[in-house]
Amino acid sequence: MSPIHSVHGFSNALDDIKISWLLLKSNWKAFIATELFALFSMTIVAFLIASIYFAIGYIIPLSPLFLDSSSPQEKRGIFFFSFAIIFFLSFLNCQYGLAYDIISSGDMFSEFKSSFTYFKRNWLPYSLLPFLLGWLHSLFQGTRIIWFILIEDMTNIRVEIEEFDVFPSLIFGYLFFVLLISTLPSITAQSGNSTIGRIKQGFIENFRLVKRKPRRLFFTWGLFYLIFNLPSTIISLFILLFYDSLIGSIWLLFIFFVYTLLLLIGLLIGTPISTLISTRIYSDAKLKGELDDQLKNNSDINNNSSKEVA
Repeated sequence: MSPIHSVHGFSNALDDIKISWLLLKSNWKAFIATELFALFSMTIVAFLIASIYFAIGYIIPLSPLFLDSSSPQEKRGIFFFSFAIIFFLSFLNCQYGLAYDIISSGDMFSEFKSSFTYFKRNWLPYSLLPFLLGWLHSLFQGTRIIWFILIEDMTNIRVEIEEFDVFPSLIFGYLFFVLLISTLPSITAQSGNSTIGRIKQGFIENFRLVKRKPRRLFFTWGLFYLIFNLPSTIISLFILLFYDSLIGSIWLLFIFFVYTLLLLIGLLIGTPISTLISTRIYSDAKLKGELDDQLKNNSDINNNSSKEVA
């Protein structure tokens, strides 16, 4: 890639983030309300599930649910509480609906109540896609451990997987994010298809966008990761490396405070900005016809050429 293309790609990435930030400033109430409602709803759902879970264990102590030694109680609890996480992710991703309303409307405005409309229409793909992203990321775990073993064999240096796991996780998380994130704006923009049809079309348009706009995607999301993900990743690595020496120190409390603050910034600001960025990139490509089937594009070009000759 030439330096001119690199500068142009960085300039476009900066514009994507700056414009998305301005749009968020104009519509922050709708996004924050959606996030707070998602957190509140997850808390309520988790409380109800916990109440039922422990009530069953108290009333029916001999239930196989609690006596099955093949599945530890902690894992069963995680399984049941995952339903609360599903609800949280579903409603949180309704921000893609807000972003779509903002990008596609002339007044660049959206309201919190629109989240309920998109939740009713797309709750299943809004919850499945984040889990798919996490599952694909987990496939990398075994490969990463093999690399650590090779490093130990070649250097005779003991490698702590917990410490060196941080940056590979960030890199591969970034790759999977870039390769799949455009699926959600595509699903949100569709209205006529069935749920399965929207998911299928979402993946088709997502990979067309990756194929035809790779530079914009990688530059924009690279800059986004540098701003919202890299700082917390560096702090995570710092804690892993120096935790023992920091125990009992006021600095450890300060570091955890900064880390928590960065996570909140990522949730309250980074998440809505990411929905606006991905929706903006998708809508721009859709408007230019860059997500249409290639055969259809070739047919249109031939028809236009025939008209010009005539």
